[in-house]
Parts: sequence; C-alpha cells; structure tokens
Amino acid sequence: MNSERLKENVSVTIRFRPLSPREIRQGEEIAWYANGETIVRNENTPSIAFAYDQVFGPTITTRHVYDNAAQHVVSGAMEGINGTIFAYGVTSSGKTHTMHGNQRSPGIIPLAIKDAFCIIQETPSREFLLRLSYLEIYNEVVNDLLNPAGHHLRIREDNQGTFVEGVKQEVVLSPAHALSIIAAGEEQRHVASTKLNLHSSRSHTIFTLTIESSPCGENIEGEAVNLSQLNLIDLAGSESSKAETTGIRRKEGAYINKSLLTLGTVISKLSDGRAAHIPYRDSKLTRLLQSSLSGHGRVSLICTVTPSSSNSEETHNTLKFAHHAKHIEIQAAQNKINDEKSLIKTYQNQIRSLKEELHRLEHEGEAKDALLSQIQSLTRLILVSTKSPHQTDPGSRYSFMEEELAYLPKRGRNLSLDHENIQLHVTLNEGSHIKDDKKIKKPQKRDGLTLTSGSDKSSGGMSTTSNPTPTPPANTHTLAIVESRRLSYSSPSESTSEPLQHVEVLTDSEAIQEQLNEKNIECKGLEETITALKQLLSENTTIKAQAVEIEQLKEKVAKIRESKEQLEIENKRLREESAYANELASAAANELKMMSEQVVKLMNQGVV
Repeated sequence: MNSERLKENVSVTIRFRPLSPREIRQGEEIAWYANGETIVRNENTPSIAFAYDQVFGPTITTRHVYDNAAQHVVSGAMEGINGTIFAYGVTSSGKTHTMHGNQRSPGIIPLAIKDAFCIIQETPSREFLLRLSYLEIYNEVVNDLLNPAGHHLRIREDNQGTFVEGVKQEVVLSPAHALSIIAAGEEQRHVASTKLNLHSSRSHTIFTLTIESSPCGENIEGEAVNLSQLNLIDLAGSESSKAETTGIRRKEGAYINKSLLTLGTVISKLSDGRAAHIPYRDSKLTRLLQSSLSGHGRVSLICTVTPSSSNSEETHNTLKFAHHAKHIEIQAAQNKINDEKSLIKTYQNQIRSLKEELHRLEHEGEAKDALLSQIQSLTRLILVSTKSPHQTDPGSRYSFMEEELAYLPKRGRNLSLDHENIQLHVTLNEGSHIKDDKKIKKPQKRDGLTLTSGSDKSSGGMSTTSNPTPTPPANTHTLAIVESRRLSYSSPSESTSEPLQHVEVLTDSEAIQEQLNEKNIECKGLEETITALKQLLSENTTIKAQAVEIEQLKEKVAKIRESKEQLEIENKRLREESAYANELASAAANELKMMSEQVVKLMNQGVV
C-alpha cells in the first residue's frame, strides 16, 4: 500500500424530499428546511441548526447529488483508492430512490457504473478489470444476491481488512451488463409492505465493484497493479421498530435497529477520537464497514430526510447521526498489489504466453484457431480505452443508452389509501410506456470501449468495438468467480472454458438474438403494465363493491331511523295515555276514599 495519505473527513450530504401527497392532504407543515447550501434549520426553533458539506432541497436532481457527493469517491476508486457511499434515513425518505433511481432519473449506483466505464474510456494509458458482487444483510444474516445458494455467509479478516467468505463475483464488460446483474440481484432482495411504505427495504444491501488496473504496453511486468473496492450501500429504514407492532415486520425492524444503533455508536466513538474500543463486531453491518469507517478509504454519507412535522423527531435523529459522521477523519491511500494477487496480471501473463505459442504454431491451422479463440476469450475481459491520450470526449458523460435503462425500474409506484374518500391512487411514471419498435435501433458502439489489449494487433488477434449483448448473467459470456478466500481466484485455465470461446463480431444469429432480447424487454414492460392495470381494476372493483355495500347500509340506516321515529311517536302516545290513565286512577282513588269516609260516617250515625 502506498504510504502517501491525504487527511480528510467523511463527506456528509443531506437530501430533502418534498412533502408527499398524503402529507399535503393531512395538512403537514415543514419542520426542517435547507438554509442555503450547507445549513439545515428547524422551522419552530431557528436556533437549532446543523452544518454539512452539502445540503440539497427537494428540487435538486439525483445527478446533481452524484456530481457533488459521490463522483470524487468513484474517481478515486478508479485510481486505486477504496471508496464507500451509503444512504441513511427513515423508510420513505428517498434512500432507494437516491441509490437506484429509475429510468427517468438514474440513481447513484447506475451513475457510478456509467462513470466508471467513462473513466476507463478517458484513461487510454491503463487497462482495467472490473468485478462486482451484491450482498444483503437480512436479520443479521449475510446473503449473496447473485447466488441463490449463498446464505449465511461468514465474515473473515486478513491483512487487507474484512471480506465475505464464498461470495460470488462476476467480471463485467459494459454498463448494461453490470446493471443486468444488479437487476437480477434486486429480485432476490427482501422487501415488504410496512405502515410507512408499500415497498420497504427490509435489509441492508452492499454492492461492491472491485477495480484492478495496470499500465498498457509490452514492458510492464514489474509494474504494480492498482486494486480498490467501491462499496455502494443502501441501508434499511432507520425508524423505530415500534412503527410495526406485531409479526415478522417487528422482528425485522428490531434487527435493523440493532445494526443501525451499532452503526450510530461506532460513528459517535469515531467522531470523538478518544474511544479505546470501537464495537465493530456488534453487528454484521459495522463489521463489513470496518475497513471503510476506520479511515482506509474515502467515505461519502448521503442522509435522506423528510421535512414534514410528523417525522420531525426522526429527521432530528438522522441529522444528529450525520453531524457525528462529519467529524470522522480519514487518511485514504492508493492500494497497490503484486503480480501474484492480481487477476488482471494473471490474464495478461496468460495472453502473453498464448501469443508466444501462437507464433510458434503459425502454420498449423486448427491449433492456431484454438489459441486465437483462447486469446480472444481472455482479452475481452480486459477493458481498454479506444481514445488516444490527447483525444477529448465530446459525448455526454452520463448519457444512458436504451438497453442500459431497460435494467432500471420502469416506474415509481406510489400507492396510498385515502380513508376519507375511499379512493385508490396509483401513480405510474412516464417511463413505463412502450416505445414503437421502429424507434429501437441496435447500437453499433457501446461506450466507445474495445475489449482488445493494446498488443493484439501485432499478433493478428480479432478486435471489436462492441461489448457482448447485456442479457441476464446466465446468458452472457461472463466469468463468474466464487472466492474461497479474498484475492484467491480461479485458475487461469478455467477462464478459457467452452462458454468463453465465441467469435467477437456480431453474426446474423447474434443480431437476431439481440432483437429478440429487445422484444423480451418490451413484452416484460407490457406484462408489468397489464399487471398494474389488473391490480388497479381489481382494487377499483373492490371499492365499487364496498360503495354498493355502503349505499345498502345507508338505506338500512334510513329505514332504521324511520322506524325509530315511528317508535318515538308511538312511545309518546303511550306515555300520554299512561299519564291520562294515571290521572283517572288517581281521581277514582280519591273518589273511592271519599265514599269510604262517607260510609264510615253513616255507620257511626247508625243510619246503616
């Protein structure tokens, strides 16, 4: 590891979301607000204020947040400096929207992936190898989202820090390829409906991009390799588990709170700078983040908050957490490794050996073709820019292609029940519509990258400017690497197995397959739209049935009221008759008493 370290602090950003339609209907007020670009204040108590690196109001785009809060971490990772970006906040505050986004507004993760490949294109002097893994921590258990059998994985340590034993890694060749793998992993993530959100994240997810790079050229055998990890983390909601009072949601909330409480404790002790013991081992989350939080790489914390008065206390807690994190000092440094631990060096050395053997077999056709195929299979895994050192990139840095957007969520679905009007509100973003087939064109060039090394031309190797079709991982020409130890990779010979021995140029069958993939994406979009409409229709049918039942109940209530009025009239009449009868009885009793007294008087006089 390079000894040159630069002192800096954890970068802390606050992002406000706007009031939701439900909060507006309920008459919620603004409790917290952005006062300028770095200050957050309380509306009711202006003296309460917090200062951060950046504070973004509800109108700021995710791309602007990325440029200011994340891009420096990504560019550092491409130079060999470990980086971690994570979103923290309560459920429905905008964490997943900030990290993942959708087709209309890509989040931090797709923007970082796109930026990484743009940096490769802008760095013609180096060759790169990218691998990704995708984990979740659910109920304090580490699961591999890219491997259905990867459950209850163990966290280990070596002289380079903590790592997850047995995690699956995939070599990625393009932004669309990486996004397709993430989309497949997202299907395995634990999400559920809670009182705060219909699609609440019930686990912490950790997306890791491992980056290796080495200088281009023939005479680079003694050169060290830059190795770094870029961790992009979407945390579960930080609200109290009391928000869910029963069942599995409460159990999940308890585990989430435990890990986030430990994270808060670790942050607090690190910001103090005098603590003798930091409790990293008290949760899986803090143990995995130990290398990042302890000062060995750049860290950017993006706290998403709600301005509403009903969430004022939760927002205040988030702001205090961010305030502590702002005072953590780090000393990031560039990481370099030797040839023995470098996968890109392993591939480069094998390519070099195969080319030497190819020259010896120049006149043997079949053997030569087999070697060419092996060289191409290895070469396509190493990413090299097509630009000259002095060429400028006129294109947009974050211009996503249609095939890349296909792997991002097509719509944001905000589902809420208005108890006053008994109406169902479903919002479908504009990105959900299906475009005309004629408008979908097959790209001739993806990201300006070539997958041939700088020395291939001299050996007659085949080159191309097109990456493999980014279909889901099972159908792509990728190399899946399952680590039994960190930096302990599969043998080089395994990388030349049958699935990788394909010609690099798009054939007619591949073009047809690509069109078929586009049609499948369209069909999937249509199916999702139909499902949403069916759900809406089903809910509307239920509401109509409930409305009919309400009308019937209203009629019954009217009849009951009418009967009640008639009974009250009858009761009044009976009361009046009863009173009259009582008066008659009283009069009769008085008369009988008088007659009785008269009889007694006559008897005394001897008349009777």
